[in-house]
Amino acid sequence: MEVIPAGQYREWYEKSRLVPYLAAYIRLPAPLVMGVRHVQDELRDTDSRQIYCPESSLHITVKEFGWYGEDVKAEGMSKVIEIVRRVASKCKPFEIGIDGVGIFPTAIYGAVGKGADEIRGLNMSLVRELGDSVVESEYDGVAMKPHATMLLFATQDVEPLLRKATSMATRFIGETAVDEVQVVKWYPHRLFESAGEQETVSELVATFKFEGRN
Repeated sequence: MEVIPAGQYREWYEKSRLVPYLAAYIRLPAPLVMGVRHVQDELRDTDSRQIYCPESSLHITVKEFGWYGEDVKAEGMSKVIEIVRRVASKCKPFEIGIDGVGIFPTAIYGAVGKGADEIRGLNMSLVRELGDSVVESEYDGVAMKPHATMLLFATQDVEPLLRKATSMATRFIGETAVDEVQVVKWYPHRLFESAGEQETVSELVATFKFEGRN
């Protein structure tokens, strides 16, 4: 696999110094955060040069909306929020599990097994209801691969790290129940900053409970 360091698309990250990127995501509950941090520690022992996602930014993306003011106009924000609320209200709480470590060209991630279908269903509902009022992604719908990013590559000489991640391909990290989705403003450039800045990678806009009945 050819690794793509974050520096090659730094311009995209730097844009968030001017405007935030909007998304709906499920913030990782504490039991999963603990498991992911253990894996990150092992990966960091192998190669500490990469960009490790701080605890506060660990999440599973449900749907990307795009740049605020461009892909999502200010006057259209209330519509997005209302649709997320409506979709969440019809969803039942469900279990999610991270049961392996995977590799994208840009990142190492925790793979969602249990709960992946439910997350994909949320995504498809949002895509259907939002239409062209938000950014379209080739990874929406059936192509979606629910995951929690653990690190971004900063360098290309990562063979030992790739071997370590591959050895964790079936590592069970944890599972727990989730009952809400959040709309956030995301500032990805802060991943490149000091630890203090990294702790404020995202800003909460709204939280909606899954209210569907079992």
